[in-house]
Amino acid sequence: MGTRTSIEFLSDEQIKSRAVVVEDVDCGGLIQRQRVLDQSIFDRMYIDELISTAQYEAGCRMVDAVARSGAEIRSAKLDAEVFTPYNEVGNLMGERRMAFSSPFRFVVRSCGSEVANFLMRIIGNVTAYPKRRRERELVAASLSPALDSLVRFYDIRSARDPRDLARKAVRR
Repeated sequence: MGTRTSIEFLSDEQIKSRAVVVEDVDCGGLIQRQRVLDQSIFDRMYIDELISTAQYEAGCRMVDAVARSGAEIRSAKLDAEVFTPYNEVGNLMGERRMAFSSPFRFVVRSCGSEVANFLMRIIGNVTAYPKRRRERELVAASLSPALDSLVRFYDIRSARDPRDLARKAVRR
């Protein structure tokens, strides 16, 4: 399954900055782990089993929709010479805005504007998340209604958790 956040919406500089860092787990540095630097909060909450597979997929789809809308700033490519006719600019802007407005409005209708705005704040800086598990649990609990709403919007309730299949195989 993997992370749904597509790299096609990232600039070349952002793609090159994707890296893995080694962190010390204990004070002495005897136990280390590797962590993806640009791991999203949805990835982290999914790894911690704070959200379901369907919620994870819904969150990643919403992040992709926001990226397609042009809401995330991309770096300029100075070597590209692309000319868009002036009469097409308005249509392109409308299509981009619509990429995430429908799911956002669905969340507002089903959960309220406060929860929807919290979701958008999280998506606005998706790679920044609390280091403490307890704080991530609070974020997951606050986001859960919005993610459940997105699951209904994207109709992905049937997404199965591969970890459940692995657990069943281990029990046998």
